[in-house]
Amino acid sequence: MPSDHPKYLALGASSGEPFLFIAVKRGASVDVFYNRCPHMNLPLATKETKPKYEDGKLTCVQHKAVFDIERGVCVQGVCNGKPLWRIDAQVRGDDVFVA
Repeated sequence: MPSDHPKYLALGASSGEPFLFIAVKRGASVDVFYNRCPHMNLPLATKETKPKYEDGKLTCVQHKAVFDIERGVCVQGVCNGKPLWRIDAQVRGDDVFVA
């Protein structure tokens, strides 16, 4: 998994929603979140549209809320101050393990 580049993971996702998790590797660590915006519980990423990711910030495709990935919190937009749902994860070699 390349550093500082989001991956969209479909593990266990229903047919209408292809991405269950969003993972971003930062150096030796990885941040994994449920693919849900805290604003209206809508997907941050869809099959058709991936969120913008730049300078450690992810922009939700639904209402353009901006999330700081290191902190896991909305820093701009309709859900300012609300956290993403973080998943415990570890990097082992080239693999990412979620709890």
